Amino acid sequence: MEKFDFSSIPTIGWISFIILGILCSTVIILAIVLICNVLKNKNIKSKFIELNEPIREEIKER
Repeated sequence: MEKFDFSSIPTIGWISFIILGILCSTVIILAIVLICNVLKNKNIKSKFIELNEPIREEIKER
């Protein structure tokens, strides 16, 4: 029987390491995307409030 060469096939350790790396990278990317969305929403909200201020003043005058 020939000796089976394990070096040609990635071991369970390497596979788990790669999977963990992918999971960590996806978590980091998701966190960055969420932070960017929150910052964009804050900017949108502040602009929305600026647009609404004249409308609110008109309502108060009435």
